[in-house]
Amino acid sequence: MVSDARAQGKTTTMSKFLATLLLMSPVGGNLVFLYSTSLDRAQEVLRAAKVIIDWVLSDTPTWAPRFSKVRDNERMVSIFNGRAVNTAVARPKRVESCRGDAAHCVMVDEVAFVEQAWWERFLVPTFNNANRRTAQPNTRPAHAISPSPQVHTHHNAP
Repeated sequence: MVSDARAQGKTTTMSKFLATLLLMSPVGGNLVFLYSTSLDRAQEVLRAAKVIIDWVLSDTPTWAPRFSKVRDNERMVSIFNGRAVNTAVARPKRVESCRGDAAHCVMVDEVAFVEQAWWERFLVPTFNNANRRTAQPNTRPAHAISPSPQVHTHHNAP
């Protein structure tokens, strides 16, 4: 889990990580299911990853593997990377909608702001799968951010 102040590039970094996984992983299948505080937010992260993928597809060197999009819509993208077809899906954050989700990796953007019931009824059981990996960037809530350290000076300092 990554926890940091606002506007530090966590979501952008997550999008880059997602694009890299899709392009380079040999696993195949439902590689990543992406969750956030809402389906729209999860789709926003997926769109950012697709921009990176489109850039790679538009300027691939001749010596590099030939990547291609197999499927592409608002909620998912599938990439053939020369070895496997990897799929990422933006998912809604309702327990009923997520039941049965079985991706190799789970990414949760802004994990500190998801509802407690969703966390307990869906994410905790999902994390209990020893073969599943997770990425959870997060902005600390304002009340959790400590104030700047104060500088103390000694009166008898030279």
